[in-house]
Amino acid sequence: MKPLKLPIILCLIILAATACIDWDLDKISDKLDWEPNVSFPVGELIFKAKDDVVTDLPKDSESTLDEMEIRDTLSFDFDDLFDVRENVENILFRLNIENHYPGGGKVEILYLSESKEIIGSLTKENPIILDPAEMNEDGTVKAPYKTREDIDLSDDEIDELIATKELLVLATLYDVTLTPAMLNHFKDYKLLTQIGVQAQLSISTNN
Repeated sequence: MKPLKLPIILCLIILAATACIDWDLDKISDKLDWEPNVSFPVGELIFKAKDDVVTDLPKDSESTLDEMEIRDTLSFDFDDLFDVRENVENILFRLNIENHYPGGGKVEILYLSESKEIIGSLTKENPIILDPAEMNEDGTVKAPYKTREDIDLSDDEIDELIATKELLVLATLYDVTLTPAMLNHFKDYKLLTQIGVQAQLSISTNN
């Protein structure tokens, strides 16, 4: 389900606020300056590698996957969410990531256009680094590696979002060492990514 568009959210906030205020109409200014913060989830992805990734690995000895790539997309339409670029003062992305795989790696967030072309990057030259999960001897996950990252965008970086229609989440895991016990549980391993946005708005009207 798509988040409510900001104009709808703002109208609901105004209606709720005015219901609680005893207005003195003689003192109302002809200028309105309002700078609300709005937060909403973009979405959640659960990555699971395909079983055929380990099809050719030996089942009776330890083996290592040198590199494993998993990817998926989330809908993110700037125009649909914010309508007016000039009202957006600041955008902060919050990323919560859990790695349940026995291998470290990195996560990159890329911007896709309507034609699925890569037109920018949220993580730039600084991908989010992941450590391996802590594993039990029987191949189950003892404790996933968890990280939270906040990425604050500049004005120029916000402008890059305008043509964005989707976010491509690209995860690459390296040196995934698998014991025979881990191979038995490989289908249960996952990479969880949650993305949320906080926007600082500035709305000014003059009558």
